[in-house]
Amino acid sequence: MANNMAQVYQSASFKLGHEVVTLVMVAHSALSTDEMARRSFSALQPYFPNSVLVLCCQSFDGKPQFLGPRHVVAALNGKTFADFRWAPIAIT
Repeated sequence: MANNMAQVYQSASFKLGHEVVTLVMVAHSALSTDEMARRSFSALQPYFPNSVLVLCCQSFDGKPQFLGPRHVVAALNGKTFADFRWAPIAIT
């Protein structure tokens, strides 16, 4: 019997102009250093080939912290977690 352990993330997708943006919620530790952020982004990017991927986490002040293309992060400035429709996704 195969061991199908999946990592479950919360995600939200939306249109920004002509682009589909997918937010993926990760642990704060995944974005805590530049190296960890690069690794997290590289690991998740292949699962979203048709989207602009943006990683997010809850910062220490409770607000969202976004990591992705500058123009998308700029458009997300001031948004809260409640501004998105989150749904679980499983990545194996």
